[in-house]
Amino acid sequence: MWKTSNLPAVTKPPTRWRRCGVIITSLLAAVLVLPASSPHAQAADPAEVGIYDDVLRDGFTNWSSAPSDLASTERAESGSQSIWTDLGPGQRLFFGNYVRTDIGGAAALTFAVHPGDNASVSLQMGIRDAQGVEGPSATVTVNGDDWTQVEVPLADLGSPTTIGAIWWESSDDLSPIWIDEIRIEPGTSTSPPVTPPEPEPPVDEPTPDPPAPDPQTPGTWTFEETFDGDPGAPSQDLLPRTFDYMVTHRTHPQDQFVENFYPTYLADHGPGCQGPNPAISPLPSHIVQTTQESTGADPDPSFFICKDHMMSSMGEVDAYSVSAFWPRQEFNFASGGTLEFDVNINEGHTFRHWWEVMIVPRDQLRYGAGPIDSAIDETYPEDRIVLTWRRNVRGVKIGTGAIAPDGWIVNAEQRGQYDWAYWGDLHPEDPALSDRRIRRTMRVTLDGDQLVWAIQTEDPEVFDEYAVDVPGGLPFDQGVVLFKTHSYTPAKDANTEFYSFHWDNIRFDGPYVAPYASHWASDVVDLQSNGDHPIGDSETVTIDLPSTGPSPVLSGQLHQPIRGQVLLSINGGPSEPVVLPDYVTGDCWSKDWTSFQIDLDPAQLRTGENTLTWTVGPRPDCADQGIGFDGPGAWDGFAAKALHIQLG
Repeated sequence: MWKTSNLPAVTKPPTRWRRCGVIITSLLAAVLVLPASSPHAQAADPAEVGIYDDVLRDGFTNWSSAPSDLASTERAESGSQSIWTDLGPGQRLFFGNYVRTDIGGAAALTFAVHPGDNASVSLQMGIRDAQGVEGPSATVTVNGDDWTQVEVPLADLGSPTTIGAIWWESSDDLSPIWIDEIRIEPGTSTSPPVTPPEPEPPVDEPTPDPPAPDPQTPGTWTFEETFDGDPGAPSQDLLPRTFDYMVTHRTHPQDQFVENFYPTYLADHGPGCQGPNPAISPLPSHIVQTTQESTGADPDPSFFICKDHMMSSMGEVDAYSVSAFWPRQEFNFASGGTLEFDVNINEGHTFRHWWEVMIVPRDQLRYGAGPIDSAIDETYPEDRIVLTWRRNVRGVKIGTGAIAPDGWIVNAEQRGQYDWAYWGDLHPEDPALSDRRIRRTMRVTLDGDQLVWAIQTEDPEVFDEYAVDVPGGLPFDQGVVLFKTHSYTPAKDANTEFYSFHWDNIRFDGPYVAPYASHWASDVVDLQSNGDHPIGDSETVTIDLPSTGPSPVLSGQLHQPIRGQVLLSINGGPSEPVVLPDYVTGDCWSKDWTSFQIDLDPAQLRTGENTLTWTVGPRPDCADQGIGFDGPGAWDGFAAKALHIQLG
């Protein structure tokens, strides 16, 4: 039966060489570009790592933010396939390695590049080690119209002894290029020595002083995202694909996946990313139409980037909506930890429209969870830390031992002398109250038996702290950090425009935890109707995996799941029921979206296409109890969305 359950690269002024008509620019790296016909080094040294030759190997998986196809047959340097990518500013071709491979003693990284229709291609690339530390980066410029082999000595990339990730990016808006034959070569580099000429004279500009240490930075961040990108229009292409993105709407089954069903709403920033400047009337905004089908590979239009930060937005499109995004890397605070992020705190968002941050163990992820007073079935999991910013008041909720509304050990909102401690009462002169372009840094410190939530004030060096004691200590010490927007019929509070939250500089410290990868299904499963769906009906979706990897988990959301009626078969295996941790009605079924996690056996999976067959199973007796949508009992049938397999 299924069981549910950076360090910045250091750079120097570039030095240039010419060799074989190819310009090579190095940032702390002597990168040699050779004709593609040059033979690869052949050695049986254990340090050799084949990263890509027709497929990704040795535990590597695709975490790219740039569009990519790892099985392009249009051209190949060898074999029959290569990697197609369409790089642009702010995007990366990024391959993560959850096995954290040892490359001690290796000499060089080699790969082949085909520039496609570009007259010249300039690529910057780098390596992260198993601890996530990013070494010096190198830039190589390739001219021509055929394959060119590139060799980068690892000594010039910081001599990493392990490899946790490898990446390429470009500051140019390139047409598609191809990359092939990526490997770590053992032994001594076979590159002929290159003696660079004297460096070019420095530009007559004063050398800036190094930045002063930030007194607010508590240490080295093990995760950091700054959402860089200043596009000419709200951009989803710039959204980092190291995050997942999900939207949950409380909708009638017949309307779940109807195209253009949800009404549009206005989100901050104009069509050209203007504003939102309070001196301009009306405020610059653009129209968003949300869907039910957001994934990490294809985020909902409610998530976008303007002016070097990210927006999550949700208008009144149904009775209740939750949007959530989160980095695919867990926050470990076993020895204490700090989570920071920047967000706007302007007044106007009401009791019915707010954001929260939820920290949960990864095996208890709930994507659409809301508080008990919300119009949605899914509530917080057994172990949870929830930080709410509702009515511009800080709230801290910590629970364990039972699914909410049970199990709370802390359930507090900050209080003033007579009422809640509204930010406008605490800091009435803060310009961020009226200007939603202003973001304040939130600093959350978790340390054993206390949680401190500090907010940056109008004096950027001063933080206002709210401390909460945790009887018996925090119930867990590692989890995923979800950033969520809740929209609960906000028009009832006359809210017609305050639908966007502006996020930036998300980061946390603590011991490094390796990221995991998410691979998304080809489609949704819609085995529902306005009434019963025939028992025995089935639908199939596929999930492509670059490798099977350790500890795979299938995750997603089910709508109207009935105990024992959701059947799943993987790759033709036995059809078994998906059993959830809880069922809201009579311990038998739930009418709204419910998140699930299933631990998979790697032997069930295969590299390449995996087939998931979902079937409406037999109806249990308990399904005739309780109240359904239009009468007694639950309808047969279910839907499934946001299906993905997590690896690592």
